[in-house]
Amino acid sequence: MLYAADAGLDKRSWRILGTVKWGRGRAWTIFATAVILLAAGCAPQRTEESQQISTEIGTLPGVTQTTHDYANVFTKGQRFGLTVTVVPAVTAEQVTAIWDLFTKRVREVGFSQHDVTLTVVTPCATQDTTSGCSKVTAAVDPDAKHQPSPPFTEWVRLRQLPNIGGVDMSAAYSGPAPRVTMDVAVKGRQTGTPVDYRDITAAFRQIAGDFASLSGAAWRVGPVVGVYPALATERGFPDISAVVLWERLNAVAPTSSRFTSRSAHKDQKDVQYSTARHYLNTTYAEMPTASEAQLRDIARQQLELLKQFGQPGIYELHANKASVTVWLGGCMGEMPPSQRTSAVEEELRGKYETCPR
Repeated sequence: MLYAADAGLDKRSWRILGTVKWGRGRAWTIFATAVILLAAGCAPQRTEESQQISTEIGTLPGVTQTTHDYANVFTKGQRFGLTVTVVPAVTAEQVTAIWDLFTKRVREVGFSQHDVTLTVVTPCATQDTTSGCSKVTAAVDPDAKHQPSPPFTEWVRLRQLPNIGGVDMSAAYSGPAPRVTMDVAVKGRQTGTPVDYRDITAAFRQIAGDFASLSGAAWRVGPVVGVYPALATERGFPDISAVVLWERLNAVAPTSSRFTSRSAHKDQKDVQYSTARHYLNTTYAEMPTASEAQLRDIARQQLELLKQFGQPGIYELHANKASVTVWLGGCMGEMPPSQRTSAVEEELRGKYETCPR
């Protein structure tokens, strides 16, 4: 009798435990459903607020069109981006008004914890192949009480220069002042002629003289069409030695170079002496019709220039069916057979790389 009672109790216990397990599972289901419904419930409200902001911006002077994108992705967070198309002759005051209203509204509606971006675009000159589009892309911190605007005045002034075909500016914030990147497209000196490297350096000299307020920005100055020739810096304007080196590289073959600026030590004998030395990060050259012999000669000439100027970095030369990659002052290491290219590359790597023996 005792065992029978225990057996009955045991069965009832299992039924109770089964009910508890089922109840826990249901609780988790209800919790998960609540989270999903909460997110779904917020999304329509945020979508409506995004539309309201887009509509308000569309009424401002100089604005021709607005489009917005709102996404609430569980794995990637919440994102709100507004793209504003403006008239080609937009003024700095009009762009600043767009920024002020946009940043004000995203804070008012509470876009905290969102990835918020404003993009201002000028239309492409479809009938003029020497001119490209221009745009400003700026990240917005919805939690900041005040966020200084990107340098819109300089962006507008740059676009107005006769030798400039387009200016893309991006601004990111990790402190009170924005980190600015400028990408400038230069026209050829004459309509229909390709951009020469001298056009690039002339534009850089003009920019350095007229836009001193952008001396801390990262720069890339290149042609409207294509990637060669181009001169870029991680920060600041290139110094004279960097420009001279880049011009001499381009006298050999069309070249794109990116320099990293590092502050040099001050000369203790002259406390007023201070400069910034630009160290080469990457050099890309292109000669599509070069034969293997020409490829070797071009690469050798450019590598000798880089070595002469004391500029370490990655060097690449691309031809139609072959390419050369050398880490001047470094070591690419042993490459697998599938990635080995030509005997020219092996020869030049052996001469210009510094690999442990």
